[in-house]
Amino acid sequence: MKLASVIEGTDPLARGLSRTAEPDGVGHDQGFIEAQPEDRVALRWRKFQRLIVHLEEPFRTAALICICFGLRISECLALKWSDVDWLNSRLTIERGIVRQRVDDAKTEYSERPLAITAEVLDVFTGWRQTTQFAGDEDWVFASPAQIGRLPWSAPWTTKILLLSIRNVFSRRPGEVLRM
Repeated sequence: MKLASVIEGTDPLARGLSRTAEPDGVGHDQGFIEAQPEDRVALRWRKFQRLIVHLEEPFRTAALICICFGLRISECLALKWSDVDWLNSRLTIERGIVRQRVDDAKTEYSERPLAITAEVLDVFTGWRQTTQFAGDEDWVFASPAQIGRLPWSAPWTTKILLLSIRNVFSRRPGEVLRM
């Protein structure tokens, strides 16, 4: 798996995202998050690189997929393995899931085929080889608690990601926050 190239920014798509996240190319040490409208949080690229190595699966892969493709969490969690075109290296966004209800993607722009780099395709492959729900009609991020019938929920996934951010960037050495 070439996960390291995606994390380190050597993947072409990741390099583009890195430049987008930090247009001046300089690391920003004054904080690791920025407040966004509606209480959203933006994580700077270099801080994301530090965070991603601490995330466990499936949250590591979900975070990478969201970042690499600019997906909403509802779009990422609603991915099925059949949405990945392995031969043409394309990802199709066809649906979103909110409060565990599946619906069409939020906008027409969301429903677009996206090119997948070889490195990101390797990330998908690695996760598919790991998960117990790897059939074409299975959710990419199927919830073991739901026996694969539904994906992980967005609130739970977000809670885990935010807790991981706090743990990785805690100001007190050795402090670990729990849910």
